[in-house]
Amino acid sequence: MKNSKAVNIMFFAAGVLLWFLAFHYVGQWVGYFQLARRIGAESADGIKLGLPIVVGLATFIILRTNTKATHFVSDCMDELFRVVFPGSREVKVGTLWVIILVILAGIFFGGLDWTVTKVVKTIIGIKS
Repeated sequence: MKNSKAVNIMFFAAGVLLWFLAFHYVGQWVGYFQLARRIGAESADGIKLGLPIVVGLATFIILRTNTKATHFVSDCMDELFRVVFPGSREVKVGTLWVIILVILAGIFFGGLDWTVTKVVKTIIGIKS
């Protein structure tokens, strides 16, 4: 399969991410339910450290053995390699256009706001 190294890296990153989340939330739950006091400190530490590792490894193994997930990530990597990114000149010109148009839009909407405010104050009779 093409991109198998990149696919493995993506699945490993997903496993690490879920390990991190599980480590945080299992630690919170162990503290909230006071498991160290109820079942013992060693058992609570085993749950706090072991369960997130199991979750992370299970995530990697399930994703790696799932052919749909593997093909999806491989196809995504193929599409990503086909992307043609703009050069530095195109980025500079595009950035300049964005800056100019934002300034012009600010001037236009500021003037429109000022005009509508004056008209409304004149209609309701407020002198500024």
